[in-house]
Amino acid sequence: MDRLRRIPSILQLTLVELNLFKSDSTDSNDQSQIRYQRMATRLYIVLLALSLIIFTLYLFLTPQIQVETVENPSTANFSNLQSRYNSSLQCSCSNITVPYNVFLTIEPHYHQMCSSDLVSESWLNSLGQIFQFTPIFALYPGNSVLHYAMQGCSQFVLLKALCDQAKQTINNSLEQFLNQTFVTTQLISKSLFELEAATLIEDWKVATIKNFLRTLKLIRVTEHGNHLAAADSNSRIYVKMLNESLVNSSIYYDQCNCMVNASCHSAMRVVDYNNNYFDRQLEISSFFMGCFRLEALLSSTLECFYNQTCMDDVTSSIYKRSTMLSNFTALNATRNSPNESIDSVASRLFVDKWSNYSSFNNYYMACAPRSCTYEYIRRPKLMSLLISIIGLFGSLTTGLKIIFGILLRLISKVRHSMITFFCSGYRFEVEYTKQYDIIRSLVCFLIRNIRNNNGYNAKKYSIFFYTAYFMIN
Repeated sequence: MDRLRRIPSILQLTLVELNLFKSDSTDSNDQSQIRYQRMATRLYIVLLALSLIIFTLYLFLTPQIQVETVENPSTANFSNLQSRYNSSLQCSCSNITVPYNVFLTIEPHYHQMCSSDLVSESWLNSLGQIFQFTPIFALYPGNSVLHYAMQGCSQFVLLKALCDQAKQTINNSLEQFLNQTFVTTQLISKSLFELEAATLIEDWKVATIKNFLRTLKLIRVTEHGNHLAAADSNSRIYVKMLNESLVNSSIYYDQCNCMVNASCHSAMRVVDYNNNYFDRQLEISSFFMGCFRLEALLSSTLECFYNQTCMDDVTSSIYKRSTMLSNFTALNATRNSPNESIDSVASRLFVDKWSNYSSFNNYYMACAPRSCTYEYIRRPKLMSLLISIIGLFGSLTTGLKIIFGILLRLISKVRHSMITFFCSGYRFEVEYTKQYDIIRSLVCFLIRNIRNNNGYNAKKYSIFFYTAYFMIN
C-alpha cells in the first residue's frame, strides 16, 4: 500500500526532474544549467505534443485527391464514370476529327403541297389542255375571266419549281454540312454533345433558309427592278386590225393597272365555256393572278384546294375541255392551315418539321478514347495515417532536439563568457561565474588598499585576495 501511495509522488518527482538534454559535460553542481535543461525538456515535450496533434488533425480532416486511369473504356464504363466523376473526368480521343455524317441525321418533312396532286404531271397536263382548247377570241385581253386558262397552269408550274428548288437547296446544303468535321481532343459528355449537335443543326438550318430566301429575293428584285414583261400577265402586244400596227396594252387586275402598280393582283376565276358563251364563273378564293406571277403566287393561299368540294368544282370545269380524266385529292386541312400563304411556307423552305437525330454512341466509337482519367476525394486510411504520424514524430524529435541543444549551448556560452568591469580607473576582464559579484568586490577592495597603503600592505592584501578567490571557487 505504501508503494502505491508513493507512485504519484514518484511520477511527479520524475516529471519535475526529467532532463532530456543532460550531457556528460554538464557539471552536476551547476544547478543553473540543469534548470535550463529541464525547462528546455518541458518546452520540447509541449511543442512535440502540439505539433503531433495539429498534424494528425490536419491529415484526418484534409481530404486527399486520388487520380485513377482507365484504359480503353467502353461506353458503359464511360457512362458510369460520367455519372460519378463528371467534373474531373477527362478522356483523350484517338481520332480528334469526326465527320458530322457519322453521328448526325437530318431529315426534312416537306409541306404536303410539294407532293400533292397540285404539282403532279397529270394535274399540270390537264391545265395545259385548258389553254389548248380555249378559243382564241376568249383569250383577248378584255376577257379577264379566262385568266385561269392563261395563268393557272404557269402558277402551278411555278409552285412546283419553288418546291423543287427548296428540296435541291436543302440536299446540296445538307451534303456539304454533313461532310464537315467535328474537332475535339477530349471526349465530351453526352449532355454537352447533344447541346453541341442541336446548336450545329440549328445554325445550319438558319444559314440554309437565309441562302434560299436570298436567292428568291434576288429573283423578285431583278424582276421588279428591270420591269420584265410577262406574257399575258402584265402587258399584251397585239396587232391593231385597222392599220395593222403593234399595240402594247397594259393589263388590269380589279381596276389596278400593272403599268402603275406592279403589285396588282386579283383572284383567279374558272368559267364553263359552251358554244362560245360563258355559262358559269367560279372564283378560286385567295389564289391570285397578278402583274408578276411570282408575287401573286407568294401572296396566295391554297384554301380552295383544302376543300374537296371546291377542288371537284375546279376539276369538273377543267375536264369538260380535257381528254385526261382523273380524280384529284384535296389537301389535308388537319396537317396544315388552309389560310397560310405560300410566302410563309417558302420562308421555312416548304418544310413542316425536321427529324434530327444525334448518336452519341457513334460519336464515341469514332472518337475511340484511349484512356480516361478522373480524380476523386477520399479520407486517409488508418495505416497511412499512422505511418505519416510516425515519420513526423521522428522528424520532430530530431529537429527539436537539435534546436534546443543549440539554444542550451548558447546559454552556457553566455553564462561562462568574459565580462569587463572597471574599478578605481583600472580595467579588468574575468570569466563570468556565479561568484562574479564577490570577485568584483574583492578586486575593488584590493585596489583601493594598494593605492592607500605601502608595498608591505599591498603584498599582504594580495595574499588575502588569492586565498579568498581560491576558497570561493
